[in-house]
Amino acid sequence: MGKIGNYLAVSLVIGLILVWGLMAHPFDNDYQQGPAVNRGPAPAAGLERNFDLKEIDRVQRERGDYPPRALGLTTQRRPPSDSWLLDADSDRDRFQRIEVALRGLDIHMAEIGVRFDVMHDAIERGNLRLASLEAEKSIETARIAMLKRPGFTGDAGLQYMGRRQWTELIAALESGDQARSRTAFAAVRETCMSCHAARGMGFINDSRLFDSTATFAGGSGAAPAAPAAPAAASTR
Repeated sequence: MGKIGNYLAVSLVIGLILVWGLMAHPFDNDYQQGPAVNRGPAPAAGLERNFDLKEIDRVQRERGDYPPRALGLTTQRRPPSDSWLLDADSDRDRFQRIEVALRGLDIHMAEIGVRFDVMHDAIERGNLRLASLEAEKSIETARIAMLKRPGFTGDAGLQYMGRRQWTELIAALESGDQARSRTAFAAVRETCMSCHAARGMGFINDSRLFDSTATFAGGSGAAPAAPAAPAAASTR
Protein backbone atom coordinates (compact mmCIF):
# COMPACT_ATOMS: atom_id res chain seq x y z
CA MET A 1 0.00 0.00 0.00
CA GLY A 2 2.94 2.31 0.68
CA LYS A 3 4.19 2.01 -2.89
CA ILE A 4 0.69 2.43 -4.32
CA GLY A 5 0.21 5.52 -2.17
CA ASN A 6 3.47 6.99 -3.48
CA TYR A 7 2.44 6.30 -7.07
CA LEU A 8 -0.91 7.95 -6.52
CA ALA A 9 0.73 11.00 -4.93
CA VAL A 10 3.19 11.37 -7.81
CA SER A 11 0.38 10.94 -10.36
CA LEU A 12 -1.67 13.58 -8.61
CA VAL A 13 1.21 16.06 -8.64
CA ILE A 14 1.86 15.42 -12.36
CA GLY A 15 -1.84 15.86 -13.10
CA LEU A 16 -1.98 19.15 -11.25
CA ILE A 17 1.09 20.41 -13.16
CA LEU A 18 -0.52 19.48 -16.51
CA VAL A 19 -3.80 21.16 -15.60
CA TRP A 20 -1.95 24.30 -14.49
CA GLY A 21 0.04 24.32 -17.76
CA LEU A 22 -3.09 24.03 -19.90
CA MET A 23 -4.82 26.79 -18.00
CA ALA A 24 -1.82 29.08 -18.24
CA HIS A 25 -1.14 28.32 -21.95
CA PRO A 26 -4.35 27.24 -23.70
CA PHE A 27 -4.05 25.91 -27.26
CA ASP A 28 -6.90 27.89 -28.75
CA ASN A 29 -5.65 31.35 -27.81
CA ASP A 30 -1.95 31.83 -27.23
CA TYR A 31 -2.43 35.53 -26.45
CA GLN A 32 -5.11 35.04 -23.80
CA GLN A 33 -2.78 35.78 -20.90
CA GLY A 34 -0.54 38.25 -22.66
CA PRO A 35 -0.93 42.02 -22.62
CA ALA A 36 -1.96 43.88 -25.77
CA VAL A 37 1.21 45.56 -27.00
CA ASN A 38 1.54 47.62 -30.18
CA ARG A 39 4.72 46.43 -31.90
CA GLY A 40 4.84 48.95 -34.68
CA PRO A 41 3.04 51.56 -36.77
CA ALA A 42 -0.42 51.04 -38.15
CA PRO A 43 -0.52 49.44 -41.64
CA ALA A 44 -0.46 51.72 -44.65
CA ALA A 45 -3.66 52.76 -46.40
CA GLY A 46 -4.96 50.17 -48.82
CA LEU A 47 -8.42 49.17 -49.98
CA GLU A 48 -10.37 52.40 -49.74
CA ARG A 49 -12.38 52.77 -46.54
CA ASN A 50 -11.54 49.34 -45.14
CA PHE A 51 -7.88 50.24 -44.82
CA ASP A 52 -8.12 53.98 -44.35
CA LEU A 53 -5.95 54.91 -41.34
CA LYS A 54 -8.48 57.35 -39.94
CA GLU A 55 -11.23 54.76 -40.24
CA ILE A 56 -9.08 52.13 -38.52
CA ASP A 57 -8.30 54.54 -35.69
CA ARG A 58 -11.97 55.42 -35.27
CA VAL A 59 -13.13 51.81 -35.27
CA GLN A 60 -10.32 50.85 -32.91
CA ARG A 61 -11.37 53.57 -30.48
CA GLU A 62 -15.06 52.75 -30.64
CA ARG A 63 -15.13 48.97 -30.91
CA GLY A 64 -11.57 47.68 -31.13
CA ASP A 65 -12.42 45.85 -34.38
CA TYR A 66 -9.40 44.92 -36.47
CA PRO A 67 -8.97 43.50 -39.11
CA PRO A 68 -11.78 45.25 -41.01
CA ARG A 69 -14.96 43.19 -40.90
CA ALA A 70 -15.24 43.30 -44.70
CA LEU A 71 -12.42 40.74 -44.87
CA GLY A 72 -14.45 38.23 -42.90
CA LEU A 73 -11.66 37.66 -40.35
CA THR A 74 -11.83 37.32 -36.58
CA THR A 75 -10.94 40.56 -34.81
CA GLN A 76 -7.89 40.72 -32.56
CA ARG A 77 -7.22 42.05 -29.07
CA ARG A 78 -4.02 43.89 -29.99
CA PRO A 79 -4.08 47.31 -31.64
CA PRO A 80 -3.28 47.18 -35.39
CA SER A 81 0.42 47.20 -36.23
CA ASP A 82 2.82 46.07 -38.92
CA SER A 83 2.84 42.58 -37.35
CA TRP A 84 -0.45 41.81 -39.07
CA LEU A 85 0.06 38.05 -38.81
CA LEU A 86 1.66 37.63 -35.38
CA ASP A 87 -0.80 40.03 -33.79
CA ALA A 88 -3.69 37.61 -34.38
CA ASP A 89 -4.99 35.99 -31.19
CA SER A 90 -4.47 32.35 -32.21
CA ASP A 91 -2.84 30.13 -34.81
CA ARG A 92 -6.26 29.44 -36.32
CA ASP A 93 -6.77 33.17 -36.85
CA ARG A 94 -3.28 33.42 -38.37
CA PHE A 95 -4.00 30.64 -40.85
CA GLN A 96 -7.24 32.39 -41.81
CA ARG A 97 -5.26 35.57 -42.51
CA ILE A 98 -2.73 33.64 -44.59
CA GLU A 99 -5.58 32.09 -46.56
CA VAL A 100 -7.05 35.53 -47.30
CA ALA A 101 -3.64 37.02 -48.16
CA LEU A 102 -2.87 34.21 -50.63
CA ARG A 103 -6.00 35.21 -52.57
CA GLY A 104 -7.78 32.94 -55.02
CA LEU A 105 -7.32 31.43 -58.46
CA ASP A 106 -6.83 34.88 -60.02
CA ILE A 107 -3.31 35.16 -58.60
CA HIS A 108 -2.23 31.89 -60.20
CA MET A 109 -3.78 32.82 -63.53
CA ALA A 110 -1.90 36.12 -63.45
CA GLU A 111 1.36 34.19 -62.93
CA ILE A 112 0.54 31.83 -65.80
CA GLY A 113 -0.14 34.87 -68.01
CA VAL A 114 3.29 36.33 -67.24
CA ARG A 115 4.99 33.00 -67.90
CA PHE A 116 2.99 32.59 -71.12
CA ASP A 117 4.33 35.91 -72.39
CA VAL A 118 7.92 34.98 -71.47
CA MET A 119 7.45 31.60 -73.15
CA HIS A 120 6.34 33.22 -76.40
CA ASP A 121 9.32 35.57 -76.38
CA ALA A 122 11.71 32.70 -75.61
CA ILE A 123 10.39 30.59 -78.50
CA GLU A 124 10.66 33.57 -80.83
CA ARG A 125 14.30 34.03 -79.78
CA GLY A 126 15.02 30.33 -80.21
CA ASN A 127 15.65 29.91 -76.45
CA LEU A 128 13.67 26.69 -76.12
CA ARG A 129 15.24 25.75 -72.80
CA LEU A 130 13.78 28.87 -71.21
CA ALA A 131 10.44 28.25 -72.92
CA SER A 132 10.43 24.67 -71.61
CA LEU A 133 11.06 25.90 -68.06
CA GLU A 134 8.20 28.40 -68.30
CA ALA A 135 5.85 25.72 -69.65
CA GLU A 136 6.68 23.31 -66.83
CA LYS A 137 6.26 26.03 -64.19
CA SER A 138 2.93 27.04 -65.73
CA ILE A 139 1.64 23.47 -65.35
CA GLU A 140 2.93 23.34 -61.78
CA THR A 141 1.14 26.62 -61.00
CA ALA A 142 -2.09 25.31 -62.52
CA ARG A 143 -1.95 22.22 -60.31
CA ILE A 144 -1.29 24.30 -57.18
CA ALA A 145 -4.21 26.54 -58.13
CA MET A 146 -6.55 23.55 -57.96
CA LEU A 147 -6.13 23.64 -54.15
CA LYS A 148 -8.43 26.65 -54.31
CA ARG A 149 -10.96 24.87 -56.51
CA PRO A 150 -12.06 21.84 -54.42
CA GLY A 151 -14.67 21.00 -57.04
CA PHE A 152 -11.91 19.84 -59.37
CA THR A 153 -10.47 16.37 -58.77
CA GLY A 154 -6.98 15.17 -59.67
CA ASP A 155 -5.75 16.98 -62.77
CA ALA A 156 -9.21 18.06 -63.86
CA GLY A 157 -8.06 21.67 -63.94
CA LEU A 158 -5.16 20.87 -66.25
CA GLN A 159 -7.49 18.76 -68.38
CA TYR A 160 -9.75 21.78 -68.73
CA MET A 161 -6.76 23.90 -69.80
CA GLY A 162 -5.82 21.32 -72.44
CA ARG A 163 -3.65 18.48 -71.13
CA ARG A 164 -2.95 17.11 -74.62
CA GLN A 165 -1.89 20.49 -75.99
CA TRP A 166 0.39 21.27 -73.03
CA THR A 167 1.94 17.78 -73.21
CA GLU A 168 2.67 18.30 -76.89
CA LEU A 169 4.18 21.71 -76.19
CA ILE A 170 6.54 20.26 -73.57
CA ALA A 171 7.58 17.48 -75.96
CA ALA A 172 8.12 19.93 -78.82
CA LEU A 173 10.27 22.24 -76.73
CA GLU A 174 12.36 19.36 -75.39
CA SER A 175 12.91 18.08 -78.94
CA GLY A 176 14.54 21.38 -79.92
CA ASP A 177 12.32 21.62 -83.00
CA GLN A 178 11.61 25.32 -83.50
CA ALA A 179 8.78 24.96 -86.02
CA ARG A 180 7.05 22.25 -83.99
CA SER A 181 7.38 24.36 -80.83
CA ARG A 182 5.72 27.36 -82.48
CA THR A 183 2.84 25.24 -83.74
CA ALA A 184 2.36 23.62 -80.33
CA PHE A 185 2.42 27.00 -78.59
CA ALA A 186 -0.31 28.27 -80.93
CA ALA A 187 -2.45 25.23 -80.03
CA VAL A 188 -2.00 25.91 -76.29
CA ARG A 189 -2.94 29.54 -76.83
CA GLU A 190 -6.18 28.44 -78.49
CA THR A 191 -7.08 26.13 -75.59
CA CYS A 192 -6.48 28.96 -73.11
CA MET A 193 -8.82 31.23 -75.01
CA SER A 194 -11.41 28.47 -75.38
CA CYS A 195 -11.29 27.82 -71.64
CA HIS A 196 -11.90 31.51 -70.92
CA ALA A 197 -14.85 31.58 -73.31
CA ALA A 198 -16.35 28.36 -71.91
CA ARG A 199 -16.26 29.79 -68.38
CA GLY A 200 -17.98 33.00 -69.42
CA MET A 201 -14.78 35.06 -69.26
CA GLY A 202 -14.09 35.53 -72.95
CA PHE A 203 -13.35 39.21 -72.32
CA ILE A 204 -9.92 38.11 -71.04
CA ASN A 205 -9.01 37.16 -74.60
CA ASP A 206 -9.38 40.77 -75.74
CA SER A 207 -6.05 41.83 -74.25
CA ARG A 208 -2.48 42.70 -75.16
CA LEU A 209 -1.29 39.29 -73.96
CA PHE A 210 -3.28 37.35 -76.55
CA ASP A 211 -2.71 39.94 -79.27
CA SER A 212 1.06 39.86 -78.81
CA THR A 213 1.24 36.06 -78.71
CA ALA A 214 -0.91 35.45 -81.80
CA THR A 215 2.05 35.13 -84.19
CA PHE A 216 5.81 34.81 -84.26
CA ALA A 217 8.27 36.93 -86.17
CA GLY A 218 8.81 35.24 -89.51
CA GLY A 219 5.64 33.17 -89.31
CA SER A 220 4.31 30.39 -87.10
CA GLY A 221 6.80 27.75 -88.22
CA ALA A 222 9.73 29.92 -89.17
CA ALA A 223 13.06 29.34 -87.50
CA PRO A 224 14.90 32.32 -86.05
CA ALA A 225 17.31 34.08 -88.34
CA ALA A 226 20.87 32.86 -88.05
CA PRO A 227 23.33 35.30 -86.48
CA ALA A 228 25.21 37.37 -89.01
CA ALA A 229 28.67 36.07 -89.86
CA PRO A 230 31.55 38.26 -88.70
CA ALA A 231 32.90 40.56 -91.36
CA ALA A 232 36.09 39.33 -93.04
CA ALA A 233 39.24 41.09 -91.93
CA SER A 234 40.47 43.60 -94.45
CA THR A 235 43.79 42.78 -96.19
CA ARG A 236 44.34 46.32 -97.22
